[in-house]
Amino acid sequence: MATMLDVSIRAGVSKATVSRVLNGTGQVKESTRQQVFKAMEELGYRPNFLARSLANQTSNSIGLVVSTFDGFYFGRLLQQGVTPDRSLGKAAYRHRRP
Repeated sequence: MATMLDVSIRAGVSKATVSRVLNGTGQVKESTRQQVFKAMEELGYRPNFLARSLANQTSNSIGLVVSTFDGFYFGRLLQQGVTPDRSLGKAAYRHRRP
């Protein structure tokens, strides 16, 4: 699994620059941003949401526990309302009570 350090080395930038690109903070030239994205794609880099959660002390998660996934209400809720958006760093967890 590729790390931010691997991406920074491949892109020829600092780890802090990779972080700024991933978080959308600070000022980064468009050409540098594209270099970072290209390096991420080449290395198959995927952000580690668990590590980010630990560092920020927040999970950015939604949990839903229901007695059944069957039925009109919960079926639609699970299909449309509780869909994880990984691009935003969000995760959804579903668990069915026995």
